[in-house]
Amino acid sequence: MSEKRPVLKLRYSFLEKASIVLSAILFIINFIVVIFYWNKLPSIIPTHYDAADNVNGTGARGSILILPIINLAILLMLTILSKFPHLYNYSVNITKENAQYQYKNARSLMLVMNVEITICFSYISLRTLYSIFTKTNSLGVLFLPIFLLLILGTTAYFMWKMYRNKE
Repeated sequence: MSEKRPVLKLRYSFLEKASIVLSAILFIINFIVVIFYWNKLPSIIPTHYDAADNVNGTGARGSILILPIINLAILLMLTILSKFPHLYNYSVNITKENAQYQYKNARSLMLVMNVEITICFSYISLRTLYSIFTKTNSLGVLFLPIFLLLILGTTAYFMWKMYRNKE
């Protein structure tokens, strides 16, 4: 970072706080459901799906815990990182005049992504459980396009806001 950016203490808005709480609640519900069905799981479960929505990887029952563990790591990392928006990489110059807006916009992006990623990981976990018990072995053919559209659309929206208010 070649420029010296202002370090601001920004308060979280109601929506930012709500997104943190929503991510946590979704994670907790997902984890509780996985633990609830733990003893009913077979010893081998689907762990990976190809682009055509076919199971192309299996693993031990414990592999169902990988998704909530990764989700928790991402959830904590993005929540903590949201406290330090002056450290982010921006494609516009950050000045004293635009720092508050740009920091809030970037922090909102992080927290919205946190909710979207938690929804994605929860969906995969719950859909994996569903597929085990119904013997369907599928995430749904629309999962990948919808998830990519959601993440890329969110990124594009917040980038548009960043460039629109770069001064």
